[in-house]
Amino acid sequence: MNGGGGALVFFCLATGAALGCLFLLFSAVQLAFHAGKLTCALLDVFYCCLCAAVVFLCALAVDHGRLRLLQAACQLLGGWAAVASLSPFVSGAAKRLRKIFCKVSAFFRRRCAFLTAHFRRRKPKPAKKRKKTGKRPKKAQKKT
Repeated sequence: MNGGGGALVFFCLATGAALGCLFLLFSAVQLAFHAGKLTCALLDVFYCCLCAAVVFLCALAVDHGRLRLLQAACQLLGGWAAVASLSPFVSGAAKRLRKIFCKVSAFFRRRCAFLTAHFRRRKPKPAKKRKKTGKRPKKAQKKT
């Protein structure tokens, strides 16, 4: 790290916080849209690739491409601080967004049901129920 220690530490903390906010954005997308296992895995791989690219670019900017422990520690600290402080708000907002999305989609499903009614499967009619007479056959007694 070439001089200007305070500015470089702040730069590394800020990039770590930005990566933490990006993590929260991806987790909010997963919560809001009921992401399955495959979508979750793809978002995680995409996030890891973005993190690697950002850390590499920061290493280029800070020390000519050499990753130093101080840079990595500051980025981890910034990411942890962002996730720890904003996680409750983001998860609550994602849950509210999911509720709003469900209500809007239910409204449109009810209003536009006549358009898709002929595409739905018809439920089979239930079988007739047999009435019980209440009489039970007697058990055969053993002859000894």
